[in-house]
Amino acid sequence: MNYSTQPESIKYLFSYIKNKKGLSLVELMIAVSILSIGIVLILRSFLSSASTLDSMYNRIKAMQLVEIKINDLEQESKEVGGVTARSSQQELELGLRPATEKLEITPLEVEGFKDVNLDEVRVSLSWQEAGKFQDTILVIYLPEKK
Repeated sequence: MNYSTQPESIKYLFSYIKNKKGLSLVELMIAVSILSIGIVLILRSFLSSASTLDSMYNRIKAMQLVEIKINDLEQESKEVGGVTARSSQQELELGLRPATEKLEITPLEVEGFKDVNLDEVRVSLSWQEAGKFQDTILVIYLPEKK
């Protein structure tokens, strides 16, 4: 190998490696420590990604359940000519977590418009995830049943 074209630091490194017979215990421990830290960081990243994926799955599933309930209420409104004011609560499963679905239908009062007959329909789904309460809420307006 021709060292004349390489900088002095690289020449020194190659000559050091060439003259070295093996690794000392200290060098081996440092290499294993660095490798361990890298593996721990990769595993933490993986676990964080898995947790985020689970959270997003629950949010999507919650939105789907709320949309199904809203679609059922819209269909009911078309069939019977409106919805009636009411409030209900139902326990269900969101993945493996217990969840609470709340339905609130309240008459909408708009100042200056006496002949507006709309009800505010609010459907919410709440659950607990990672020690925090999460919820998805969807609100629409449907004709009031006469």
